[in-house]
Amino acid sequence: MIFLIFVSNIISDVKNLLDQNVDIDQSQKSKVYFKSFSASSCDFFIYAFTITKDWDEFLRIKQDVLL
Repeated sequence: MIFLIFVSNIISDVKNLLDQNVDIDQSQKSKVYFKSFSASSCDFFIYAFTITKDWDEFLRIKQDVLL
């Protein structure tokens, strides 16, 4: 039960981060889901679009979201 609350909080926090990030295209609906258990991790599916077409800028935005 505690794990479910923990994962739900992570999903909610990441979704809120994406919804408030000015570098994420808000006209596209972002998605965040728990994906699976791996050998040493819990994996999440994060689906969002950036507003940039510049590769370096995209990498910066991606890093900001993932950290």
